[in-house]
Amino acid sequence: MNEKAHSARWARIVGDSRKSEMVLVADVPSVGVVGFGSCGSARAKALQQAGEVYMLYIRPEYQDHGIGRKLLYRLFDSLVVRGMSSAVVWVLSENPSRFFYETMGGRRIAERTNRKWDSVIRETAYGWDDLAHVRDRSDARKAR
Repeated sequence: MNEKAHSARWARIVGDSRKSEMVLVADVPSVGVVGFGSCGSARAKALQQAGEVYMLYIRPEYQDHGIGRKLLYRLFDSLVVRGMSSAVVWVLSENPSRFFYETMGGRRIAERTNRKWDSVIRETAYGWDDLAHVRDRSDARKAR
């Protein structure tokens, strides 16, 4: 991964006046940004999901504190507000954090092999067919 290329890409995304991609950050007072995520229209048209979480990242020392869950829910909310009631996220198949998406109610719906960063990588797609239901289930758990 190239820091200069990624910096330029994020500057373009954040500065895009069309706002085709939503970017959210998780900020902890006195620490700063500990995570971020982005979402928009699904890029894989072969899948039925309308929206896609393009990226979700939480600094390792802030994982398992509920920040990823809250950020994912906010990304889902953003998709729903924009008229997308379903979502997909592509995750590196070897990433141990992929099970987070299963915990969040995502189900494995596809796999693919891609060439990125001068390597061939395997990715797994997790999908949610009804984002409103995901949120309702979460609210019900909080009420207990």
